[in-house]
Amino acid sequence: MAAPMEESLHCLEHNLRHCHAKFEAQARDVENQISSEPAISTRSSTPPIDLSKCFICGNRSYKKDKRLLNIATNEASLSLRQAAISKGDEKMLRLLDSSLLGDPPSTDRRRIRVSPCKKKEDERRILSIAQDIIHCASNARTKLPKHISLAMTVHHLTGSKQLVSILNRMGHSSSYDDLKAVDTSLAMEVMARAEQHGTVVPSFISPGAFVQLAADNNDLNEETLDGKNTTHATTMVVYQRKVFGPDPPPIILADHSSRRRSLPESTNLYELLECPCYGRRPALNEHIRKVKNEWFSSELDVLVRALREDEIWLLLRMYLTERTPAAVMKQTVSGWSGFNTILYPDLPLSSKIGYCPMMDGASTEFSTVYTVLKHAQKISAVACQEDTVITFDLAIYIKAKQIQLRYPEEFANTVTRLRGFHIALNFLPLLGKKFASSGLDDLLIESGVYAAGTTSALLKGKSYNRGIRAHKLPMEALHRMMWSAYAQWCKDCEDSGLDEKMISRIEESREAILSRDNTSQNLEVLECDIEKLAASLGKFKEEASLQSKTFDFWMRYMSMFKLLLQFIKAE
Repeated sequence: MAAPMEESLHCLEHNLRHCHAKFEAQARDVENQISSEPAISTRSSTPPIDLSKCFICGNRSYKKDKRLLNIATNEASLSLRQAAISKGDEKMLRLLDSSLLGDPPSTDRRRIRVSPCKKKEDERRILSIAQDIIHCASNARTKLPKHISLAMTVHHLTGSKQLVSILNRMGHSSSYDDLKAVDTSLAMEVMARAEQHGTVVPSFISPGAFVQLAADNNDLNEETLDGKNTTHATTMVVYQRKVFGPDPPPIILADHSSRRRSLPESTNLYELLECPCYGRRPALNEHIRKVKNEWFSSELDVLVRALREDEIWLLLRMYLTERTPAAVMKQTVSGWSGFNTILYPDLPLSSKIGYCPMMDGASTEFSTVYTVLKHAQKISAVACQEDTVITFDLAIYIKAKQIQLRYPEEFANTVTRLRGFHIALNFLPLLGKKFASSGLDDLLIESGVYAAGTTSALLKGKSYNRGIRAHKLPMEALHRMMWSAYAQWCKDCEDSGLDEKMISRIEESREAILSRDNTSQNLEVLECDIEKLAASLGKFKEEASLQSKTFDFWMRYMSMFKLLLQFIKAE
């Protein structure tokens, strides 16, 4: 028994030494391979790893197994290395050294080749391709933003089920069934919010920020035989200022546990309320006599600065040292709109816009306008806002004011505004009527700017864009004629308002605007420098207005049109 026992022990000892030597040889090969290429770690130089097993204990595990250890950060991998060193676990150290799992991140570009996209267009295309790959690999089980939004956009623009299906077969969009399910879920959410608040409230509305609304007609002129019985609807739009910080998470109100492709029944979200607003108008109790306008003064800092900017624009448009026709033709400073775009390239505040469902009622009916006002009050109440501010065009504004005058207590906290575009559009015929037969129409016709029929229509306010241009050109021409008279007045009176230093400063500002180099700062400095020039120019205008009624007449025209420009800028 002793001999076989000794032989078996010898064999066992021999096997252990053989296995240990083989294991040490493999470890030395791995160490030599790692030390020979310390800076480059690629997948080809590492042994294959069975990712279905835990790389620590070697046991196979499954999804959602609590025994799995998640390594998400570099600190976790470093702590594993420190734990293996403290316990003397050579197997774990070899595993960490021979794989990329335990490698700390390096700034060497040979190890990590990650370069961000330099262009947004390239990044958008890469994200689009990546979403297509995920969509196809998951057999459309993973819902991605691109596929849902593309299907909804194409269906909204074309209304074609076949086109959506073709894009889905190519892997670029969701299926038509998924599209209808998403649309139905959105509609159910809108109906649930309407049941809770008593009106349809856009999902982005949150208490705290200022909310204002606008309403307008949305007529669908179908092709009928006689042109009658077409659809006349009314739509409300909600605007809210964006607040600093992330948006709050949306609150889900509807039950989306079941997949639906259609609503159970058609529900009318807006029921038109009766409003008997006919008959004799109520007596006025306010604004009976002349309106007190002490609050409006040209001494306001904001208005003075805005007028000063327009004066600077007129000065920069002129070549003060060179008054030849060639200098006029090589105009380098942009027009009034372009100049203000350079001054204010970014919007200071942006707004979130939400659209309410269409209201099945013509905007010319008192019942429709009354319903719009009541729902606007409810939306403002959801935003925790006491006052309701809503904007209409001229036709709806007239009816809204009549309703507000007939029910003053019900709409005491409601502010109805006339749209700024309609105010400016009505101001144009006022200018044309006030300065009719003054030669303004002859100036536009004989200079070849507009034809006779077009000029007559523009002075009546028939076209907005061309009407504004028809008044900009005479205002600038009159300003140049006034400037020539002012330069002569400075020479005669030896006034120091216009000197060589001021002219050179204006030329420097023009060059700064052309090069887009610190435009705002240069204009702020120029505003401070021309205070003396503005005082001298104001003195000249007063003296010239007393001496010449024609000069005073055209100065009134220029001041009225500048007021319109300030209103457009404020809007």
